[in-house]
Amino acid sequence: MAKHAILSASGAEKWSNCAAAPRMEMLAPKEDNSFYSAQGTAAHFLASETLNEGHFRVAEADIGSVIHVFEDGDCTKCSGSGKWDSEFQFTIDDEMVEHVNTYLAAIKDFKGDDGTLFVEQKASIEVITREEGAEGTADAVILRGKELQIHDLKYGMTFVDAFNNRQLIMYAKAVYEEYSLLFDIDKILLVIHQPRLGSMPTFSMSVADLTFESMELEANAVLATQLLEAESVTDVEPYLVVGEHCRKNYCKARTFCPAYRAEMNKVRLVDLTSIESLVEAAQHLEAAEDCCKQIRARIITEVLAGTEVPGYKAVMGKEGNRKWEDEKAAEEMLASSMKLKHEIIYDKSLKSPTAIEKAAKKGDVGPKQWKRIQEIIVRDEAKVTVVPESDKRPAVKIEGNDPLDDFDLVE
Repeated sequence: MAKHAILSASGAEKWSNCAAAPRMEMLAPKEDNSFYSAQGTAAHFLASETLNEGHFRVAEADIGSVIHVFEDGDCTKCSGSGKWDSEFQFTIDDEMVEHVNTYLAAIKDFKGDDGTLFVEQKASIEVITREEGAEGTADAVILRGKELQIHDLKYGMTFVDAFNNRQLIMYAKAVYEEYSLLFDIDKILLVIHQPRLGSMPTFSMSVADLTFESMELEANAVLATQLLEAESVTDVEPYLVVGEHCRKNYCKARTFCPAYRAEMNKVRLVDLTSIESLVEAAQHLEAAEDCCKQIRARIITEVLAGTEVPGYKAVMGKEGNRKWEDEKAAEEMLASSMKLKHEIIYDKSLKSPTAIEKAAKKGDVGPKQWKRIQEIIVRDEAKVTVVPESDKRPAVKIEGNDPLDDFDLVE
C-alpha cells in the first residue's frame, strides 16, 4: 500500500547529502503549508487536469475559476470561492494560465506524434530506499522511441538544475524498472520546467549512468534509514553535513541544527580592508542570512500561537485596502443609477510593452504592427552587478575611478 515516503524523492537532495536530515526534520516543529507551496500545488493541479482531459492548453472557461488547496495537498476546482474548508484559494488568472500553457506546450513538443504520455505517474521509489510502499509522483512521463523522459514542473522562483537531479533520477529509476520489460529504453532525459523563470534545463543520461547514480542513492538511503532510529540530535550530530541542500531544499531543521548554527557562527566582525578576510566570511553569508530569516519566522509562529516571547507581542496590523463588496453591483450603482461620468468611475492607462507583446502572441496585434511597435520601445541599460563566481554570466572588466557609480550588489 502506498504511503507518504520518509525518504522522499523531493527530499533526495537533502538526505543524499546529509543522511541525518530525515531524522532531524522529524524533530522539527510542525510547519503550516506556505502560500508559495500551495500556489505551486494549484498550478500542478491545473496542468495535470488539463493534460488528463487530453488538452495542451488551459480551457478559456477555466479562467476565473477558483482552485481550492486543502491542508493534505488535495485540490478541487469550482466556478466561485464558495464555502469550502480549504487552506488556500487561487483564482485561475491570465498569469497562471500563461505559465501553465508554457509547460503544456513543451510537453506537447516533447511528446510529438509518436510518444506515449503518462500524467501524474506514480513511481515506486521503494526500489531505491527499501521503504515499504514508498511512492513518488512524476508530473509527466513520456516514452518516445527508446527514450524515457521524466518531466517536472517547478512553479517557484528558485532555479533548479536538471543535471544529475536526484529527485528526477529516483523517478526515472522507478519508472524504468516498471517499463523496461515492455519498452526498449536506452536513453533517459530529465527535464525541469520553470515557466515563471523562462527556464527549462535538461539532462540526458544513459541507462548505465542511471544505474550508477541509483546505486549511490541506495547506499545513502541505507545510512539515512539507520539514523531514523536515533533518539536525539546528539546521536545524529556526527552525520550532519551543511551545504546548499540545507537552504535550497528548505530543510526544516535549520533553526536548531548544530552544524548549521556552527556555519552561521563563522560570520563575525571581519577586517573589511582584507580581501582574504572578506572571502572567508562570504563563504558563510547565505547560512547566516537564512538563519536570521528562520529565527524571525519562528518568533512570529510562536507569538501567534500564544507563546510568550520576551521582547515581542502581537498587535493588529493596518486594515486592508478598501474594495468593492461586489464590483458588478458597484458599477451598476455608479454608472446606471447615479449616472456618474465615465472618467470619474474608470481609470485609463497605456499598457506596457510586455502586455502588448502578449497580445501580439495571441494574434490580437498583427506581425507588421508588432514590428512597427518594437521600433518605439526602449529599455534602460543593464548595470554592473556583483554575483558569486558560480553565476554563469561572463565577467566584465571594471573601468573608472568610482566603483560605486552605476553599481548594484546582488545578495
